[in-house]
Amino acid sequence: MDMFLAINEHLIGLNIQNVTVSRTTLSLAVFDRVDRVLMAASAGDSHVYFVGRSSASNVATGTGAGRFFLGQSPISRPDLAAACAAVVMPVVGARGVVLASDGISTDGIGFDDPCNAVYQAVGDAVITHPVNWSLAAARALVTRCCQVQEVNGSGDDISVAVGEFGAIEHERER
Repeated sequence: MDMFLAINEHLIGLNIQNVTVSRTTLSLAVFDRVDRVLMAASAGDSHVYFVGRSSASNVATGTGAGRFFLGQSPISRPDLAAACAAVVMPVVGARGVVLASDGISTDGIGFDDPCNAVYQAVGDAVITHPVNWSLAAARALVTRCCQVQEVNGSGDDISVAVGEFGAIEHERER
């Protein structure tokens, strides 16, 4: 939460100095390769998707009452904690993590089933681009989401980052 508090204060400071208001939602993740643990958090309606061998799941999306943005207004630690989500979890047997803005998930704007879209993009990329699959998956998600938003006649920001956890345990043994 300290990082989110610092970002919020920094953005508020910029907003005081400038005419334009800068505000954002945010998700972040850190992967501990030694202990094979994912630490992730989300502020507002950005997402952290955990991609396993057979599915993807949304493991962190900030909740908050109504719409929440970092930089919108000063916030207390308890209120920030209520608007954010955090997770620490082992990644043995997992492929990677996808951080994404709400442009891929908002009803009527993004994918109808964002978890499935994430899983499919990663699965396809692992097969077609085994060396740089994370880059291929990020490109595919952004491209497919732009197509979905065009069909839906809608639009929202689309930001995607994909991180690889490395070889899955049983794949390393081969």
